[in-house]
Amino acid sequence: MTSESEKKGDVTWHKTFYPDGRVEWETPYVNGSPEGIEHHFWENGSLAQETIFRKGRKQGIEKRYRRGGTLDMELPYDNGRLSGHWKIHDAGGRLRNDTPFVNGLQHGTQKIYAANGELLVSGEWILGTGVHREYDDRGILRRSVLYRDGCKHGPMLEYDEQGRATREWCYVDGLRRDREEWERAEQRGKRQ
Repeated sequence: MTSESEKKGDVTWHKTFYPDGRVEWETPYVNGSPEGIEHHFWENGSLAQETIFRKGRKQGIEKRYRRGGTLDMELPYDNGRLSGHWKIHDAGGRLRNDTPFVNGLQHGTQKIYAANGELLVSGEWILGTGVHREYDDRGILRRSVLYRDGCKHGPMLEYDEQGRATREWCYVDGLRRDREEWERAEQRGKRQ
């Protein structure tokens, strides 16, 4: 991969190229930080990603595209943090994932759908704290896990087809632990 930089006024354009000479990335810089619209291209020349930068941080809707040109993802940023609805579309344009964020943390109702339209994942979040539920393609709950501050924290349960919990793991701040250790961590948190 080769690269070059070209200054145009106050903007320095940094570009990288595929071996055949086509542009892979082009990013505008002002005073050493990304500023403006960055483009990433597939090998075939079609747009792969478009990201807006303000003062070196992502700002606005970042869009990612499949090789054929259809929209894959929309990631909303405010001052470099996810803020708004992160959306993933299938190749036919149908919404498959709608995950809300505020200041980089999940906040609101998350929904992920299977190709047949059935709900696969749901979550209820308040600033990164909440419950994440996974369903099979028939809509039957198969797994649930608690999150705190964006990390798994608490029991994670797997369910059989009748809805009975069949397996349990526990997490403390994103790390797998035994139930007793999780309960001790919860008690320490209540005392502080």
